[in-house]
Amino acid sequence: TLDGGAESGLLTNGLLSVGGNFAQLATNDPASFAASGAHVTRFSGSAAQTISLASAAAAFGSVDVAKTTGTVTIGSSSTDTLRVGGYLKAGSAALAGPGIVELTGAAQTMRGAVPTVIVLGSYSADSAVSVTGDLHVRGTAGNLDLGGHRVSVSGAFGTDSTSNGTLTMTAAADTLDVTGATTFGGGNTTGRLTAGRIPRRADFTQPSDWRTDCRRLGT
Repeated sequence: TLDGGAESGLLTNGLLSVGGNFAQLATNDPASFAASGAHVTRFSGSAAQTISLASAAAAFGSVDVAKTTGTVTIGSSSTDTLRVGGYLKAGSAALAGPGIVELTGAAQTMRGAVPTVIVLGSYSADSAVSVTGDLHVRGTAGNLDLGGHRVSVSGAFGTDSTSNGTLTMTAAADTLDVTGATTFGGGNTTGRLTAGRIPRRADFTQPSDWRTDCRRLGT
């Protein structure tokens, strides 16, 4: 349990290994856990674990789920957000909702099973990714590069019309497999969608107002 003073600028490196539940409270300061930079939080318990975050100021550097059994459950509602500024390694054990994951870093990687994800920074898949909720790419810096891997989404995928988020698929092995609706309403993807495949399983939408946000894949 973390419920002390402001940690902003104090958790910038090193490893925090968590074997039990993780709880951030905000009795004394909303930034009682505010990791950044090269700091890594590793969830390594042998049983199921939970993450409880009391404040929107709570933040993680990189997150590594180094478990072979049991899930790591984020929050108690869909408004609870695990904010990650570094890499995200979900491993063979899943991160689970009802909370969501928000990725804010630059030139970072992601992998594994995760709940609903909002990509606000630039991320590349460095292994297969399985999203059990929705996948959104938003913001002027938001870009998801499939990196030669398969990204499966149980819900919907979208580059949102309120931002310039983009998708990059330039390798033949790139696959975006979306069970729900797929919407391209974000930034210009000219030169970003040159290979790979997006199987059509539900509605595919590219709003007419965004004429250059979606370009046909090459292969």
